[in-house]
Amino acid sequence: MIARSSLWIGILASVAPLAFLVGGARAEKMSEEVSLECREFGTGFYTILPQEQEGIPLLAYQEVESPEEICQETTEKLNSIISNRGNWLLSDLLLRTGTVQSQDVICAVFRISIGCSSRNVVLNVPDGEVPADFLEGLLPADIQVFSLGDPNQHTRRRTYAQFGRGIQRKLKTLPEK
Repeated sequence: MIARSSLWIGILASVAPLAFLVGGARAEKMSEEVSLECREFGTGFYTILPQEQEGIPLLAYQEVESPEEICQETTEKLNSIISNRGNWLLSDLLLRTGTVQSQDVICAVFRISIGCSSRNVVLNVPDGEVPADFLEGLLPADIQVFSLGDPNQHTRRRTYAQFGRGIQRKLKTLPEK
């Protein structure tokens, strides 16, 4: 697996951050209305936060089979979860590791107490991959990742990424247009 920081440094250096157009307003609520896209950049496919001609990479599919297909499917699932989130804030969105029908998965949830189910799975972890390492390998270095669970207390360790907060941080760093 490619080191997480060196992979993302190369990607981010090649992508010019352009202004995110939200009707001239930069209010917190406006940043809640996001739509992600799957695009090809250089050596791979990425779920991105679209910006005029370029975009800000959020997930990299370099270490998966059929990266274009996986990127498209994952991006569609994330957009569906984001648009159907009800009263949840975008900043509440977490990606987490879990298991559904004996398959290790990455799912999207809005609370730590919510588990993975067939309704919130965004990506299957490839056989032989450690779920936590796989999730971390998809993410840029600036999205915070943490783990919960204690095998001594009979709870399986799960890894979480603060995906929604990462999106919001990236929106706030863009220049206003």
